[in-house]
Amino acid sequence: MTGTRKIPALSRFLLPLFLVSAATPVAADGLAFEPVAPEGLSSERMAGVKQFQASIGEDQLAAMKAEGQGAWGAIAIPVARRGDPVTVANLPDRAGARAAVLEACEAKAETGCAVIGFFVPGDG
Repeated sequence: MTGTRKIPALSRFLLPLFLVSAATPVAADGLAFEPVAPEGLSSERMAGVKQFQASIGEDQLAAMKAEGQGAWGAIAIPVARRGDPVTVANLPDRAGARAAVLEACEAKAETGCAVIGFFVPGDG
């Protein structure tokens, strides 16, 4: 199953935040999330992205697996303005996930987008 999906409970973290915690890889049930530092964002937006990345935990990964979403996948956001993250999953590899999420995000946002993380095969 390939498609885009919004993570509504997490999208609120794209608002400007002043407390930033470091995003680190997390894994659950054979799926892992690897945060990516996107280019072209203001420091204010980057703080929100870091908080969003840190909020993706084992529960979200387990829910994605239960919905049939798996590796390889990616999340992207618009660069020029705030917008909901776009997620794709079940692609053949990292390059395919990057290309698919950028295409889907840019079509939805009608502006350039940046990848903020990948869903990859994980331990477990």
